[in-house]
Amino acid sequence: SHTMEPFGALYMPELKTFEYDIEKAKELLAESGYKGEEIRIDTSATYYTNGLLAMQAVAEMWGAIGVKTRINVDDKWTGNDPTMNARNWSNPMYFPDPFGSFGVMWAPGGPSEGEGRFKTDADYAEKWDRFRFSTDVAARREAYGELMERIKNDPPFLVLYQPYESWGMRKTVDWAPAPGHIPYVLDFRAGSIRVDG
Repeated sequence: SHTMEPFGALYMPELKTFEYDIEKAKELLAESGYKGEEIRIDTSATYYTNGLLAMQAVAEMWGAIGVKTRINVDDKWTGNDPTMNARNWSNPMYFPDPFGSFGVMWAPGGPSEGEGRFKTDADYAEKWDRFRFSTDVAARREAYGELMERIKNDPPFLVLYQPYESWGMRKTVDWAPAPGHIPYVLDFRAGSIRVDG
């Protein structure tokens, strides 16, 4: 599911948004009207850590249920290309809370909806507002669970993996990244980092 330990009180490993079930996937594919046309999946060769390997794995899994794919490796952005059918995409965690990752990208009127990857409605917006703006942790957990149920029933994305990130710095630098933070939002504010000598 779209849940990670850095979410703290909102980490909910009991959520089962996605499942691996080849037979069910074959049944759903048969019901979909898919006629064997080639599905183009896009990736960059190097932008995402293991991005090309991930797309190769996706192509193999889709092939196992009868979906014909072609991996398009291109280092320029193809997200708005109408001939692209699927692609890998990052969903960063800007801060350790479901809103810091899922909430930012999949909000009503947010980047995913604005780029046409996702459509929301009044029911989704009501759940999202309870999740985002409630000051009660239990209410936020409940609303987030409801949002994940919506995603389960009509998934616009599939969480594949969290990329490995490593750090190297001089011994004279006293700093460490906060758990769950990403390279885009590293904390180098006064008091958070010290350089000796």
